[in-house]
Amino acid sequence: MFKLSPDQITAIGSGMKRPECVLATRSGDLFCSDARGGYNIVKPDGQASLFLSEVEGVPLPPVNFVGLDAKGRI
Repeated sequence: MFKLSPDQITAIGSGMKRPECVLATRSGDLFCSDARGGYNIVKPDGQASLFLSEVEGVPLPPVNFVGLDAKGRI
């Protein structure tokens, strides 16, 4: 079993609103939903930015999760 102690946990990223459901990649990137709509990406150095806010010109609403499809796409 994998265990962490509280002193091993740190915060990363900033400027997001209610980030939820984090998807971690092998490269160290983190993707998370945002209450403003769409998804953010947080790079291993802590830089956070909007990753996806619309699809075919239609704004994404606030979502509660992020996942990959069968082809490995966000």
